[in-house]
Amino acid sequence: MRNTVILVCLIIFKSSTLLSQAPTIIDFNPKKGPIGTEVTFIGAGFHPVPDSNIVYFGATKAKVIQASPTQLIVNVPNGATPKYPTITNSINGLTAYASQIFKVTFKGALTFLPYTKVSSEGSSPVAIQIADFDNNGKADVNVTNYGQRAPIQYSTTTILQNLTSSSNINLSKPTPLTIPNTTQSSTIGDLNGDGKIDIILQGRATYLKNNSKIDTVLFSSMTQNNINTNFGSNEYAIIDLDNDGKPEAVGASAFNNIMVYRNNSTVADINFSELLTFDTVVSSYNICVGDLDGDNKPDVALYTSSNISVLRNTSSAPGQISFAPVVSFPKTPDVFNYGARYAIAMEDLDGDGLKDLAVSNGGGYTVSVLKNTSTIGTINFAPKIDFTTGFSPYSVSIGDIDGDGKPELVSANQGSYSISILRNLCTPGTISFAPKTDVTVEQQPYAVAIGDLNMDGKTDIVAATFSTVSILQQTSTTKGSLYANGPFCGAGNGQLTFLGAAGNGPYTVVYNDGITNRTAINVFSGVPFNVASSPISSTTTYRLVSVTNPNNSVQTTDFDIDTATITVQSPPANINVTDNYTSGNYLISAGNISANNKISNATVEYKATQSIILLPGFSAVSNVFKASIGNACN
Repeated sequence: MRNTVILVCLIIFKSSTLLSQAPTIIDFNPKKGPIGTEVTFIGAGFHPVPDSNIVYFGATKAKVIQASPTQLIVNVPNGATPKYPTITNSINGLTAYASQIFKVTFKGALTFLPYTKVSSEGSSPVAIQIADFDNNGKADVNVTNYGQRAPIQYSTTTILQNLTSSSNINLSKPTPLTIPNTTQSSTIGDLNGDGKIDIILQGRATYLKNNSKIDTVLFSSMTQNNINTNFGSNEYAIIDLDNDGKPEAVGASAFNNIMVYRNNSTVADINFSELLTFDTVVSSYNICVGDLDGDNKPDVALYTSSNISVLRNTSSAPGQISFAPVVSFPKTPDVFNYGARYAIAMEDLDGDGLKDLAVSNGGGYTVSVLKNTSTIGTINFAPKIDFTTGFSPYSVSIGDIDGDGKPELVSANQGSYSISILRNLCTPGTISFAPKTDVTVEQQPYAVAIGDLNMDGKTDIVAATFSTVSILQQTSTTKGSLYANGPFCGAGNGQLTFLGAAGNGPYTVVYNDGITNRTAINVFSGVPFNVASSPISSTTTYRLVSVTNPNNSVQTTDFDIDTATITVQSPPANINVTDNYTSGNYLISAGNISANNKISNATVEYKATQSIILLPGFSAVSNVFKASIGNACN
C-alpha cells in the first residue's frame, strides 16, 4: 500500500523556486555496508520523482527507490568507490556533494591474482581513474598518457571500457581521445549536471564533454575554456566551493596561487565563466579537496615546492567564493626529505571524523601521514608520521582493500615495479598501519586507482605503468552472503541482496521465509530483489537454501552469511491533534495524523507513516510548518 498525504487545503508551490534550488546533503545513513545496502539521504532540493535524481557513489550510479524534496532512499550500486556521494537534480542540473564517503564492507584478504595488462593506447601513462563513463553500471578505467601515440604524434587520454561478464576483469575495449601533448594530469567529474562523467585536463581547464550512451563511449573533441590567461594549472580537483550546485575546477598552480574556474554550465553545455586566483605564497603541484575543519565547506590542500599548504574555505553564499590566508605544514621545507614527485590524498584514516592527509614521497621509501587536529574555523595537523613503502612512491590512493571499513594506503612505487598496500590499524586518535604488502606490477608504475571492476563487491587495483595499465584483481575469499533491507516502520517493501562468489551473475537463489521455500531467478550480485511476499508487516528472517551459480553449479552449504532479517518496528498510535501551538518547537509522530488546530509563532513538524489529514480547522504559517511521510517510529 502506498503512503499518502491528504491535504484539505490548497498549497501552492512556486515552481520557479523549486527548479532553481540547488540540492544539499545534510547527512546520510548508514555510513557503511555491503553493496546493495539501502541508504537514506537527508537534505533539501531533491526531486520528488525518483528517476529525476542522479546519485553517484564515486564510480557508479545508484538506483533511487523513494524520493521526496528532503529525502532519498537508494541502494549502494555495484562498483561503488571511496569517493564523496553526489546527488544531481536532473531537471535543473545542480549537484550536491556529501562531506563523507560511504564505506563498502566485504570479506577481503589483501590477496590478488598475478597482474594482467592492457594497452593504454599511448605511451607513459601518468594518471588513472575509475568511473562508469558509458552508464552501463560497470566501472570503466580512464588513463592519461604523457607521451605521444604512434604513428600519429599526439597525446591521448584513453577510456578502457569494462566488458567484464564473468569473475575475470576484462578491459579490452579502448577508446583513445586526443589531448594536448605532454599532458601530465587529468581529473574526472560531472561538470554540467547531465549525469555523465566528463574529463578535465591540466593547463587552462581543457575539457572533454561526455556524450556517451549505454555501452557506447563517445566524447566531444577537447575544448579549451574561453577565459584568456597566460598560465595554467598543474592538476585540478572538481568540487562545489560555494554551494551553488555547480562544481568549480580548482587547480594547483606553479604561479604561487590556486586557480578557481567558476562553473556556469548548463545541462546542454559546459562553460567556465570566470577565473579567480588565491595566493599560496609558493608554487603547487598536486591538489586534493574536502572539509578539513568540520564546517561543511570543502577546503583545499596542496603539495607545494616546500611544504603542505592548506586554504580554508570561507565562502559565505553562492557566488561568493573566498578563502582564509594560506597556512603551511610543516614549517621546514625539507621535512619530507625528497625532491622528486609527490602526490597528496585526503580521507579520515583513524575514524575520528576529521580528514587526514597522506603524501607520497617519490624518490624515497615512505608515505607520510598528517593527522588532522582541526577545530571549526582553525585547520591544524600533528607532525607527520612516515610509513615504509617500495622505492620511489610516485602516487598514493586511499581506499578500503580488506573490507573492514577502514581505508588502506596504496602507493604506486615507480622505482621498484610494485604496489604497496598499508593495512589500516588506526583507532580514533591514533594513526597506525601494518608493514607494507607489496604486489608486483608492470615496470615503472606512476599512478594507482582503487575500485571494484568485476562487480564481486571487493575492491581491485589498477596502475598506470610505463607503457600499459596493470590490473590487480582481488581474489575471492567469499562464499556468498545474504543481506536484507529495512528496518521499516509499520510495513515496507522487503528486499534481499545476494553477494555472489562467482562473478556478476545471473544466479538463482532459493531462500526460506519461515513459511516455505521461495525462488528468485536472474539475481545479480549486489542488486536487491523483492521478496516473494511483500509488503512486510512483521519482522521476518530469511535463510539461504541453495544458490545456482552462473556456471550451473549448485551451492547448498558453507555460505559466509546465510541468514538475513528484515526488521519491522511498531508505529505509534494514531493521533488527532487539536491543541494550538503558539510558541516552541514540536515534532508530532504517528501512524496516521489528523490535525484540526492552529499554528503560529511555533515550529511544528507532523511526521506520519501512512497519512496526514489537515482538516478545515487547521491553519499554519508556511515557514514554520512541515508535514512529511516517512519513518515515524523514531
